[in-house]
Amino acid sequence: VLFRSYAGGGFFTAGGNAAKFIARWNGSSWSALGSGVNDRVYALAVSGSNLYAAGWFTIAGGSPANRIARWNGSSWSALGSGMDAEVLALVESGSDLYAGGSFGSAGGKVSHFAARAFLEQPSLSIFRSDGDVTVSWPTFYDTFALQENPDTANSNSWSNANYPLTTKGAIKSATVPLALTNQFFRLIGN
Repeated sequence: VLFRSYAGGGFFTAGGNAAKFIARWNGSSWSALGSGVNDRVYALAVSGSNLYAAGWFTIAGGSPANRIARWNGSSWSALGSGMDAEVLALVESGSDLYAGGSFGSAGGKVSHFAARAFLEQPSLSIFRSDGDVTVSWPTFYDTFALQENPDTANSNSWSNANYPLTTKGAIKSATVPLALTNQFFRLIGN
C-alpha cells in the first residue's frame, strides 16, 4: 500500500535499505521507520504529524501493538489494545480514525469489521465554586460521555456521571456537588 510518502506491505527492504514492512520516501531515498513492524502492513493514514499503520502485525517498534499503531516521526506506539484480527483499511476524518477488517473486537470491545478511534482526546476544565464543581469541555466532543471515579487505581470504578448538562456557546458543562472523597473525571467516546 502506498500513501503520501509512505509504503507498507510484505517487504523487508526498501531501496536497498532494511525496512521491515513499512518505509518512508523522502524524495530521493527510502528509510525505515524505526525498527518497523513484525508483519504485513495493509493500510496507512496520516493525521497531522502522525502516521497510522494497520495490518497483520502484533509488534511495532519492538513493543506490542495489535494490528494498528501510530508513528509520531520518531517512535511507534500502540492504539490501545488494538484489534483481534487483521485490519485492512484506515480512513482519517477530522479527529476520528476509522478502521475496517476481519476483526471482531477493537480496544477490547465487540466491534465486528469496523471501528472508530478518537485521535484527539478532549480536555476537561474543572472549576470549584462554593459547594459545587463545574466540569466543562468543548461541544465538539458531543458524542463523548462524562464519567467519574472515586479511585483511579481501580479501573473498574468508572461510571457515567449523570448530572444535568448545560451548553453555552461552544462549551458544555456539568455541575457536580462537591464530595468529601476524591473525584476524578474523564470523557469517553460512545
